[in-house]
Amino acid sequence: MSAPTPAHPSEPAGGPPLVQHEPPGVVIRRLLVVPLIVSGLVALTMLVLGGAAQGRAGLSLEQCAQLDHPCDSGHADQWVNGNLNANNARFLEGDSVPYRAVLSGLTDGGTYALRIGWDTVKGGRHVIDQLSAFDLTEASAEPCAGLACDGSVDELALPADPQVLGAGVVPVWDRRVSIVGGTFVQPGTEIPNTGNLCEGTSCEIGSNPGPYTPTGDFEGTAANSIELWFTADAEEAVVAWGGHIATRLDWGPGRSAAAVAGSPFHMRLLDLRCSDDSTCSSGNMDRSIQAAAVVYPASVELRKEVAGGGAGEFSFVAGPDPITDVTLVVTGSEGSSRTFDGLVDPGPYEIVEVVPEGWGSPSVDCSVIAANGGAIQIDGAEVEVSVGEGESVTCTFTNTPPSTTSSTSSTTSSTSSTSSTTSSTSSTSSTSSTSSTSSTSSTTPSTSSSTPSSTSTTVAVPTTVIAAGVTTTAYVDGTPSPLGSLVVVPQPVAPGEWIVTVLEAGSAAATSTTGSVVLASTTETLPASGDNPIPTVLVGIALSAAGALITRRRDQEAE
Repeated sequence: MSAPTPAHPSEPAGGPPLVQHEPPGVVIRRLLVVPLIVSGLVALTMLVLGGAAQGRAGLSLEQCAQLDHPCDSGHADQWVNGNLNANNARFLEGDSVPYRAVLSGLTDGGTYALRIGWDTVKGGRHVIDQLSAFDLTEASAEPCAGLACDGSVDELALPADPQVLGAGVVPVWDRRVSIVGGTFVQPGTEIPNTGNLCEGTSCEIGSNPGPYTPTGDFEGTAANSIELWFTADAEEAVVAWGGHIATRLDWGPGRSAAAVAGSPFHMRLLDLRCSDDSTCSSGNMDRSIQAAAVVYPASVELRKEVAGGGAGEFSFVAGPDPITDVTLVVTGSEGSSRTFDGLVDPGPYEIVEVVPEGWGSPSVDCSVIAANGGAIQIDGAEVEVSVGEGESVTCTFTNTPPSTTSSTSSTTSSTSSTSSTTSSTSSTSSTSSTSSTSSTSSTTPSTSSSTPSSTSTTVAVPTTVIAAGVTTTAYVDGTPSPLGSLVVVPQPVAPGEWIVTVLEAGSAAATSTTGSVVLASTTETLPASGDNPIPTVLVGIALSAAGALITRRRDQEAE
């Protein structure tokens, strides 16, 4: 067996250490230094522990990266304290991004003020326009995922943002902040203060949350913030909310963040104040989202018109999904149309009219709103559309009735040889193409059926049969009903209920109905019935106490 390694330079192998003689002063100094070091470490430990006990809070701001997995208890690492990009997140306009603030080192019974801030406008384009519930669109998000949350959930309702209301935009219907590990302070409560919660020794909470504090303007750059107060009942608390991504439907074409590069979406924690710590602070915590992580779907509207205001039934072969075959019935000068929205694939998509026997070949005109790199090819009765992100394309097919076809055929043939190959209007004898990046035929869409209002709003709904017995359908009292139009009286009866006046198609009489209206951003399929033999899909109904109703519909060919 080998000898053990010496434990001391003066210790021989296998033997006790040698006695070393030092001057008396050296021994005394060593005896004094050791207790001083130990006592210093003890004092430092007590200082650190004392600071935590006095409410010196820690703070982290995290957001939900849900590209591969939801931010639930099984995927806690999807909550990230970094920025979101196309590799870890994917949100659509109108979605709400879940956020959470994780606070640690809190004092049980201590009161805290947390200020949340967000950028609302970048370069005249709306980005995060308002706050919402954390689970408004990410229903599976769990703010306590990966954390040892203690206690029940308390919730604080958020008022509608005056700037949003002032712009005529309908606020999101679910506006609340949630907390676990604390309770929100009731307005009018007196809070003893030895920290920096307020300037005095007692703080009276006037309102909770506090008022919105906007800065900047909508034509350039703008931001907003709001402060909320809570009392901790655990050492760790989690505060959760959502940031709503502005939509073109709310703010208009060219006023959302579609086609904006960089990271225009920002959420911040601006301040943290404590009732028992004068040094309590958060700094400025900023979490951003790259534009590439937010998708603005495109749309293609197919319109059918008859020259001279005639009537007829017209079939179109179209694809690929979600653009599908459709039949449009024209009964008058207003024509008929079908919109395919929610297009996240650029295509190309093909639309071909099956011209009825005896009818003249259609002229086709296509226009683009918010052009962003798409392209359009027109060849007689065929159109090929490649959409850019956020584009709204409208293609109108106009046919000549059989009674006038013969009288105009000679004119058509005599002018076809001179028609320009770059025109957006085409007959069977010409081919044209249009790049939507340089389109000059953009038009302003009608807002009569979608612009929110603070007064009673009538939402026009088509009353004619548009395809194989399909009529416009909506929910009234939870029952699908074919409607002529909806008039919404701006007065809530109870939470989730409004007075709805229904004008049936072809009827001059109005009936008032009190009932719940579907409040959802998801898709619901209504079953077929005698009046509606083909299933109808109702998409995106939203109703607020301001009395505005926004609805969009698809028939059968739903995503």
